[in-house]
Amino acid sequence: MEIHRFGEFLVECGEVTYEQILEALDIQRNRTDYIGTIAIGENLLTVRQVMRILREQAGTTKRFGELAVEFGLLADRDLTRILDIQDERRPYLGEILVEMQLLDTISRDQLLLEFHEKYQ
Repeated sequence: MEIHRFGEFLVECGEVTYEQILEALDIQRNRTDYIGTIAIGENLLTVRQVMRILREQAGTTKRFGELAVEFGLLADRDLTRILDIQDERRPYLGEILVEMQLLDTISRDQLLLEFHEKYQ
């Protein structure tokens, strides 16, 4: 099995369970700022524009950013900037696992090093 993600690596090594990774990923998702929230904070969209996009999104499978660009409310470069900000603010899985006391910082750092040496 080829491992592409750090969480898979940790499960494969026996450091955490699949269920613990899912719990950590859920925490990560809940701590990740929404694109609309970031766009408002960066003065790229108004609350009214975000609400319009959300209403339209409810009836489609399109992503928020995709609709914002389609409606001409965001340029591609603005969406890229927002997604970069979102990535920068998202807590790392390893940080969350330390908070959950499933790993200590030394083990996390060593496992990250092993992961990157082996798979990156």
